[in-house]
Amino acid sequence: MEQSGRKTQLIELNRQTTEAAVYLTFFTQKSQKNGVKFIYGIEKDEELKRVNQAPVINARRRLGEAGYIETVGRAGRRLTSPLLVSTPKPITEYAAYALAFRGIPSKKTRIGTGVPRAYTLSEKEKAALSIIFSSRWFRELVSQKTEELAGHRIEKGRYAWERSISEDEEDNEEDDLEDMEEETTNKRGRHRQVPVETYAWEVPMLPRGYVLKTGNNVTIIPRGDNEYCYRDEYGKLVVPAVLRYIADIMDDIAELTLVMSSIVKVEQAMPELAEVISHENFDEFAERWVAAHLVKYKGLVKKVISIGGGHYSDWAEKDLMEYSKNLYFLCIPRVLAGKLIGIGRVETTLFVGLLGGVLTLEKDKRYSEAFSAGRTKFIDEI
Repeated sequence: MEQSGRKTQLIELNRQTTEAAVYLTFFTQKSQKNGVKFIYGIEKDEELKRVNQAPVINARRRLGEAGYIETVGRAGRRLTSPLLVSTPKPITEYAAYALAFRGIPSKKTRIGTGVPRAYTLSEKEKAALSIIFSSRWFRELVSQKTEELAGHRIEKGRYAWERSISEDEEDNEEDDLEDMEEETTNKRGRHRQVPVETYAWEVPMLPRGYVLKTGNNVTIIPRGDNEYCYRDEYGKLVVPAVLRYIADIMDDIAELTLVMSSIVKVEQAMPELAEVISHENFDEFAERWVAAHLVKYKGLVKKVISIGGGHYSDWAEKDLMEYSKNLYFLCIPRVLAGKLIGIGRVETTLFVGLLGGVLTLEKDKRYSEAFSAGRTKFIDEI
């Protein structure tokens, strides 16, 4: 393979770079041509002529040299277009780094020397994590969320109304916007009614002061501390921090896994680390394991999410329902899940809400069988 002259480093995937956009684009398998089309937001092959493909191709080569993207086949009529997929290597490396960074506040810890065991990943845990990150289940969750976010074009500007408003509404528009800004907090998922019959909420990780325009509706992004992904005014995909984005999704899944494993019977039905790493294909393993041991807890999981996630926000309930629909998340070993809640943001409010859902259902006679062995106490130690 031709050398590009510069090797991609891990930190470049947590910056707004072409490498970050390329890595996320190929998180699910695509041909190079389809990847370029997705990044530039174009549908027809003829439109490829009007975009500069060189930055994407060069970024793809650098990622390949770093082991972050691999070629798994060929596509097209003549099989000339490489079929590419991102590897789990940078996410696993980032997870180990994030855990070590989490341990820094202790006076006895230094990265690479005295990091406590709770803030390190063993080789077996790294292997399990790599298997999970490589699974079709996890990759499709990330890609589905990416397509949802990338389906909106972000236009820079403070506020831009596209709908006509009456004179009465126009008189009160400025005051309403000021009130909305004062009331909106940094908590994600807070819904508020605002002028022109639209809703404003803080979509996770989108830039402050930007506006989503979808048809006749306008969605304001009032305060975004960080960013996930979006399209700029030209339709090009922008990914400011791809590893943080993926880590945050896994963080939410790990929180749900950890909370559900506080129920003794559920924990006893979950696989151990050795069982996960003994199977290279996590999807096949999880499908069999869920059918044999966990499927009876599906209703319980949905109820916990409905109570805990729904209380936190509508988006949290929606996302967690999607993450949990086949119960594969319960095939993440509890000890590993306990560490993974440290690789992204730790949503303490969401975690407490989900745990509250468990405590509520513990008193419900309809779920007495699931709670017949009680709950574990490890949650108190986190």
